[in-house]
Amino acid sequence: MVPVKDNGVKSVVLYINTPKKQIAKIVQTSSGNDLAVITVNQYKENQSLSASTFSFDKNKYKNYLITEL
Repeated sequence: MVPVKDNGVKSVVLYINTPKKQIAKIVQTSSGNDLAVITVNQYKENQSLSASTFSFDKNKYKNYLITEL
């Protein structure tokens, strides 16, 4: 995949485990040709997660600049 905006990412390649229909690896190349590789070692689906798993508490990060979009 190639981004439509110039945001520092040149390309992203997804490696798919076709029989399992799961992402196996992601390779991202930056404009400076740096590589970021994420390998999926374990995949779990349909997990029960509490609502607090994806909540963000700004009070825990008082010394950081937080930009809300």
